[in-house]
Amino acid sequence: MCHGFLTIATGDEKYYKMATNLLQSYRYFSKSPLPFAILADRENEYTAKFDDVMLLENAHCNYLDKLSMLESLPYDVNIFIDADCIAYGDLNRLFDIPTSITPSHILCYCFINLELLFLCRIIIFFQINEFTSE
Repeated sequence: MCHGFLTIATGDEKYYKMATNLLQSYRYFSKSPLPFAILADRENEYTAKFDDVMLLENAHCNYLDKLSMLESLPYDVNIFIDADCIAYGDLNRLFDIPTSITPSHILCYCFINLELLFLCRIIIFFQINEFTSE
């Protein structure tokens, strides 16, 4: 099962810079960096630093673009972090949250952890491909 992080940057260049700062802070604090993807409206010098780039065909350049990521998550287990966040610790331990809490197709957690992130808004998407019958 592949685990990875995801952020988004569309529109103004400042969002791409913030996403790159997030990526660099994650890699600085992580002992074993996992793949980090960006959802963007175009490729540029900032997106080239990410492991995976997912392009939006018709970007709205607002909060609606976040809904598009649900259509094609890049990894089996995805942690979405807003681009205006900075890592202050190893975020990989967020994957230790149990995935068996609910049998839903996509399980979402939203929380704030100031120990690890500054101005944190994280959503963890567990994409469950197989269902068990009861």
